[in-house]
Amino acid sequence: EIYLPHSSAGAALSVFSRFFHNNGISPRRNSTRFQIAVYQKNMEVQSLVSYTARRTRPAMHPCQQCKRLKRRCDRELPECSLCTRNHRPCEYPPGSMPASPKEAQLSSGILLDIPINRFPATYFFDRRVFNDCHMSIERGHLPPSSVALNDWTSTDEIRQIANKYFASVHLWFPIMNRSKFYGSFLHGSVEADVEISLLAMCMQLLGSRSSDGLQALDTVYISIRQAFVQLEQAGVLNITVLQALLLTALYEIGNGIYPAAYLTIGHCARYAVALDLDREILNWNHDASDWVVMEEKHRAWWAVLILDRYINIGCPRRALCTPDPIQLQYLPMADDDWNQGTRINGPPHRLSTPVEVKMGKFARLAQATHLLGRVLRHIRDPTTDEAFLLEEREALDRALRSLLLLTVDEEMADTDTAFCSPMALLGRPLF
Repeated sequence: EIYLPHSSAGAALSVFSRFFHNNGISPRRNSTRFQIAVYQKNMEVQSLVSYTARRTRPAMHPCQQCKRLKRRCDRELPECSLCTRNHRPCEYPPGSMPASPKEAQLSSGILLDIPINRFPATYFFDRRVFNDCHMSIERGHLPPSSVALNDWTSTDEIRQIANKYFASVHLWFPIMNRSKFYGSFLHGSVEADVEISLLAMCMQLLGSRSSDGLQALDTVYISIRQAFVQLEQAGVLNITVLQALLLTALYEIGNGIYPAAYLTIGHCARYAVALDLDREILNWNHDASDWVVMEEKHRAWWAVLILDRYINIGCPRRALCTPDPIQLQYLPMADDDWNQGTRINGPPHRLSTPVEVKMGKFARLAQATHLLGRVLRHIRDPTTDEAFLLEEREALDRALRSLLLLTVDEEMADTDTAFCSPMALLGRPLF
C-alpha cells in the first residue's frame, strides 16, 4: 500500500525513499539508476492515482433522501455519507450512476476509441537519461475508428489532391518533398497511416472549394482539428503532424479564423521545439542517407519562423513564440534541386550568406523573415537611446530596400510568382 501525502514534495519523499530502501538503491541523484527508478516509480504512482480516481467517481445527482430533506449530499457511492451516519436507506434516482469513460465518449459523439499513449515521459523530464538508456519513441497507437479521416476511396484521389497542392501552395510554401509524399501513400496503406491521411486532408482543405460552400469546408476543418487532439492523446510526435499543423495554420490565416490561427502557430512552435528542430537547423550532414528528412526539418522550422513573424505584423509589440534566427542557421536549399530530389554538393547557404548570392525562392523568403523579425525586435526594444534607435532604423531600412530591389529583379527574370511572398513581407515594414 502506498501512502500519498497531500503535498507533492511529501509524496515524492515518502514514496520514493521507501521504494529505494526496499530495493537497495542508493539515492544519488546524479546516477542514471536513480533517475530511472524515479521515473518508473512515478509512473506507478500516476497509475495508482488514476485508478483511484476512476473508482471514486461520485454519482451524477444527489440521493433522494438528501434532496427531500434539502440537505447537502456528497453523492458518494454506494451510499452518501449523511445517510450512512444517520443509518437510513440511501437511494439514488435513475440515471445517477457515473458513466464510464467509454460511455461518455460514445454519448458525446466525438471520440469513439481511447488512444493508447506510450510516449516516454523521460523524453521531456530528462533527455540525458533518455539518451543514456537508449530509449526510443514508439509510434502511438490510434484506433482507426477514432478519427474521421479514412474516407479515401483510392490512391488516385489523393494523387489528384497532391497534384493540385504541389502546383499551387507548394510553389511559395515548399515545406514537403514531392517524391517522399507520393511514395508514402503509394507504398503504404493510407487507411492505416493516420498522419499521411491527415496531411492529405489539410492539402485538400487548402486547395479546393466545395460545391456545398463554406459549411462543407468547415466540416472538414473540424474533423482535422479533432484529429490533432487524437494524435496528441496517442503520443504521436513526428514531422508529418507538424507539416499538417502548418497547413492548417495557413488555412486559418487565409480564412480569418482567429484566435485559432494565432494559437495554432504557437502550437507549431512548441511542436517544432519538441522535435528539436531549433537545434537541427544548425546541423547538416552531407553524407547522410536521409538528407531529404533533414531538409524537411530545416524547412519546417523556417516555416514556423515565417508564420510566427507574419502573424505579429499587425501587433509588433506582442512577444514571438520563437527566438530570432542566428547567422549560423542553414537556409533552405535551392527549390529546383529540392523538388527534383537532387542532392547538392556541399551544405546549403547559411543566414550569414550575402544577399547578392543567388539562392532559392524559399531561402529568399527566409531572409525576408529574418529582416522582418529584426524590425519587430526594433519596435519592441525598450532602449531609450534615440541616437542608437535612429541608427538601427536607418540600417534596417537600407537592408529591407536592398533585399526588396534584388527580389524584384529576380522576379522580373522569372515567370514564377513565388517571389510575391518575400516582397509582401519586405514591403509591409517599409510602407
